[in-house]
Amino acid sequence: MKSLQSKIQQNLDQLVDQLEGKEGLSLKEQQAIVKQLKKTSGYFQTLHKWIEAAQKISDFGSWEHYHQEDNLFWSEETYRIFGYEPYSVTPSF
Repeated sequence: MKSLQSKIQQNLDQLVDQLEGKEGLSLKEQQAIVKQLKKTSGYFQTLHKWIEAAQKISDFGSWEHYHQEDNLFWSEETYRIFGYEPYSVTPSF
């Protein structure tokens, strides 16, 4: 999993470097960035699936609280642990 996280971070860092200071991008540059974004998205989706599978197997959920927005996020397994279908209720403490 660590190598996937590294690939995601590396791809995102490269994209930021390519975009910083550029006003107009050629079609070729735009296509390269789109290709890299799709690749990074694929890595992210794979990582997300691995995390979901690990949580389901271990009966272990996760949650995140975003203080600035006062927004709480539960993983799908956290919903199941509390007896809900994923995303069927608004998470709360």
